[in-house]
Amino acid sequence: MSYKQCINGHYYAFGVACPFCGAAESQESREGAIDYGQTAKECPNCGGFSPVRQRRCIYCGADLCEPHTQSETRTRPEYTPEHITQLAPNEIFVFGSNLDGIHGGGAARYAYEHFGAEWGVGVGMTGHCYAIPTMHGGPSEIKPYVDRFINFAKKHSDYIFYVTPIGCGIAGFTPEQIAPLFFSALDIPNIVLPRTFCDVLRNEEIRVNCDDHIYLLRADHTASLLCYSEDAYHLYKRYRNWIIEAYEGEKYWEYERHFGGDELSFSIPDTIIYEDREYRVTRIDEGAFAFCVLLSIEIPDSIVSIGKSAFVRCIGLSTIILPDSVDYIETGAVYDCPNLIYLKWRGKTHYSTVDNPIVFPPLQQA
Repeated sequence: MSYKQCINGHYYAFGVACPFCGAAESQESREGAIDYGQTAKECPNCGGFSPVRQRRCIYCGADLCEPHTQSETRTRPEYTPEHITQLAPNEIFVFGSNLDGIHGGGAARYAYEHFGAEWGVGVGMTGHCYAIPTMHGGPSEIKPYVDRFINFAKKHSDYIFYVTPIGCGIAGFTPEQIAPLFFSALDIPNIVLPRTFCDVLRNEEIRVNCDDHIYLLRADHTASLLCYSEDAYHLYKRYRNWIIEAYEGEKYWEYERHFGGDELSFSIPDTIIYEDREYRVTRIDEGAFAFCVLLSIEIPDSIVSIGKSAFVRCIGLSTIILPDSVDYIETGAVYDCPNLIYLKWRGKTHYSTVDNPIVFPPLQQA
């Protein structure tokens, strides 16, 4: 029996056009350059034999693409295996596709030939596969489909999903571009990510809004308070270089009388919850409270470090009490707070006077 292959990759035995999609025979097939494999598969429906790589029976069209399976579920690996040749009954191969479901190459082709990915289906689960489209735009356009997959995996905890490096082949993206889309999948036990994605995510920070305050979340379940007020933070970024030069004694700077925030007091939470994950707040980032009008700020003992200019031009603060847990404070963390009377840290009180307003840490000790 001689077989043909259409331009869309289907194998068939008879006729000029492909009986599955109507496409013409490929040039490689006409020239006899197609490798059909060394064995044939028997159709469970009609008993006919088709090429081993054929997804459907060339005689009756029955599905031949039951995945190669293992008799028992294997121990969940830390990373997606680089070469997946077998799947247990509860394991799913997650691959990058396109919206039209044309599985012509790469992992998509492999999923189509071996694990039951359905031609023409570019999103979601078919056979023992899950397709995520990556060819229609950039990471922001891919993200909704990744989020959809993550939600699907959460609802189907009886399956183990092996995510391949989607988008990093034919689509042309890098792990640094795609891995952050899977940040919220790190703690989902039935999602296994490729090592290249995990290496990126270990150092990844994502910016989120919690109760109108901006935090940076990290893969180790810690967070930084990036800014109390976005308006004030943007003002700080505008004047950042002038502020640094000012407390280093190089110049005096002028600024607009504009301050962000309208609350009188704020208690930094020791933990925040984002997408069902708990993050411990361990850092007050650079410029976090710059230009705020707060009268008091309560700092929890989860904080271990404070960034440069974290408290700059805080006109309402009269006292700052740092917990003993803080073990690293960057230069000029507290500067130009005109009404600040004193700052306490580790049993020592630093007082402000007219001639010597508080700059903390003191420049000579920085």
